[in-house]
Amino acid sequence: AGSRRPESDISGSGSYVDRRTLNSTGSNAMLTVSGVTIKNNVCRYAGGGIWIGHGGTLYMSSGTISGNIAVEEGGGGIRCNAGSEGSCGGVVCLGSPGGQAWIAGGSIYSNSANTNGGGITAPNNDDPNNKVTVSGGSIYSNTAKNNGGGIYNATKLIISGGNIYKNTSSVNGGGVYLTGDGSINMSDGKIYSNTATSSGGGIYLTAAGPAGTVSGGSIYSNKAEYGGGICTYRLKGLTLSNVNVYNNTATATGGG
Repeated sequence: AGSRRPESDISGSGSYVDRRTLNSTGSNAMLTVSGVTIKNNVCRYAGGGIWIGHGGTLYMSSGTISGNIAVEEGGGGIRCNAGSEGSCGGVVCLGSPGGQAWIAGGSIYSNSANTNGGGITAPNNDDPNNKVTVSGGSIYSNTAKNNGGGIYNATKLIISGGNIYKNTSSVNGGGVYLTGDGSINMSDGKIYSNTATSSGGGIYLTAAGPAGTVSGGSIYSNKAEYGGGICTYRLKGLTLSNVNVYNNTATATGGG
């Protein structure tokens, strides 16, 4: 028996989902990704395969998002912010009011952004309900020419499972980059074998808002010049408890 074909294969042009175009009543649009392959899409602006804006919601339980490219803005894999009508189909863009992305399974890999967020980008926090949740699946081998090889986040980021690994940033945050009013709450999952050219191989935190807590999971085998595992800069506060941070490497200072 051969391998099972995916339910859908989207390549070449990508998709655009908007609350106003999908639902004239004004309630939020929902996109569920299950058993779908979204690959090899290119967008000039935000994201490479799917763009969800203006209050859209993504739930990904299985399937793959791979080989997509965001040329001028972030989000090679998934982009989450308000965006504009002119922004084209990235992998995902969720925004105010209340845009959310929930990754419960599947794989987001080998996507690239010429700015921030090779895998997932959530650049704005216009609404308190905006958030990105990673509870399963894998985010790996994504690249960003600026910050956030795996995830670039300026909103709520919840990590309760899954794997973020082998992502690369040419500046800061090989695995995860947190900025603006963003916050992180990590209770489980693994962030490992990510690389940042400058700081924060695993996680880079430079948020103006409350940074949050890391209360579980593992951060290991990441590499950067400064802060191989975790690097913080002008951070209001971060609480670490019951988390394993080990075998990270900094070529200058701050191995852990």
